[in-house]
Amino acid sequence: MQSKAKTVDDYLSALPPDRHAELKPLRKLIRRTLPQAEETMAYGMPTYMGEKMICAFAAQKNYLALYLCGLGANRKEFAGLNCGKGCVRFKKLEELPLEAVTKVLLAAAAP
Repeated sequence: MQSKAKTVDDYLSALPPDRHAELKPLRKLIRRTLPQAEETMAYGMPTYMGEKMICAFAAQKNYLALYLCGLGANRKEFAGLNCGKGCVRFKKLEELPLEAVTKVLLAAAAP
């Protein structure tokens, strides 16, 4: 579901408390890993941009999603998770291998 929120703070505050609680630490991880990335709203979801899009996340109807540029080459790091072409779907943040997420973020942000 696409959000009409203008800022990431607005996006997160409009979510139900359980989903907000799952995505807030993910946002913190992304911002800590990619301090140079521009945080913006694009495609109705929080998006992080460098020279190109690096990643985004969203609360979908039945799951949470992390969209990672460069996921394809690192798909094995997310074995056992529900992965699409460029996203990882999860219900709880604890399902995500955060070290692998950090690795993919850094690789995607590299010039």
